[in-house]
Amino acid sequence: MKVGIIGCGNISQIYFTNSKKLSAIDLVACSDLDMEKAQGKAEEHEVEAITLEEMYSHSEIQLIINLTIPAAHYEVGKHCLENGKHVYSEKPFTMTVFEAKELNDLAKSKGLRIGSAPDTFLGGSHQACRRIIEDGYLGTITNGFAFMTCGGHESWHPAPEFYYQPGGGPLWDMGPYYITALINMLGPVKTVQAIGNIAQQHRTCTSESRHGDTIEVNVTTHYTANLQFANDAVITLITSFDVVAGPKLPNIVLNGTEASLQIPDPNGFGGEIKLGNRETGQQTYPVLYKNCDNARTLGVADMADAIENNRPHRCSAELVTHVVEVMESIDKAVETATLIKLETTCKQPAIMPVTKLNGSFE
Repeated sequence: MKVGIIGCGNISQIYFTNSKKLSAIDLVACSDLDMEKAQGKAEEHEVEAITLEEMYSHSEIQLIINLTIPAAHYEVGKHCLENGKHVYSEKPFTMTVFEAKELNDLAKSKGLRIGSAPDTFLGGSHQACRRIIEDGYLGTITNGFAFMTCGGHESWHPAPEFYYQPGGGPLWDMGPYYITALINMLGPVKTVQAIGNIAQQHRTCTSESRHGDTIEVNVTTHYTANLQFANDAVITLITSFDVVAGPKLPNIVLNGTEASLQIPDPNGFGGEIKLGNRETGQQTYPVLYKNCDNARTLGVADMADAIENNRPHRCSAELVTHVVEVMESIDKAVETATLIKLETTCKQPAIMPVTKLNGSFE
């Protein structure tokens, strides 16, 4: 399937690089509001640099990868669909559930597909964890913890402003990885409770290119949320840009009636798995699958393959819309100090066949 990229910023490099490894897609063009930036990527990766209008009207491109800033995801996604293109966005899919539902309705009316990052849950380690759960090693999962803590992105990112505007912050920037991983393991969320705060109204950049620049903060920068899933498991999720230094916390831990499972960083495709029960204690569990390196774009390839073979794709519209509602509900819970019942739901994505994990997309 011929594919184009809109948005040639920091995250685009891995999509350009990995698209060459995935036989299900053929990246042929890129575009950006800054055409000089698009031209640079086009020359580096031997594709065509075209305007946004040319991208939307391109006769051969069937699927557009939307790598714009979060605030533009809805508008760009809508233009893609209106011009008959399938669309796969970077996370978060949209800024609101209302926007997500509008895009879903538009896609259905035109017989098109929507997908969105993160696709990290398709990696070898996370699929291995899913199989451990499916095989019953944990028994009934009753509770768990998920931690994403750091000091913020102004220490390294060349353009960190959008991380502190709506659509950014630790929840909307990093939360999709954790929430998607949890839904992959447990299924949909049914209720949310949360509290949060802001440590600083302004941040000072310490990265080399922006050292000393000041950023205004317009989002919550620390959240503590309790998510109750449809299977009644309760997970405490903490996302924070306000932990300057501290002890390393596990990324995700799921506790069952028979065992506990420590799941690696959902912002990656690999990582160490630890499984423990009363008899053996915690032990490292071997990962027998490939795709443990940075395989971003795998979700795009899975989507293209699914369209070609008329099957559901794993980074589905229902999944990514549900993730948006979980995050929106966490924000509402922080504002109102109430328990929020979710309106959307989704199915767990299908487990990746071992043949896919071990390279058939490559």
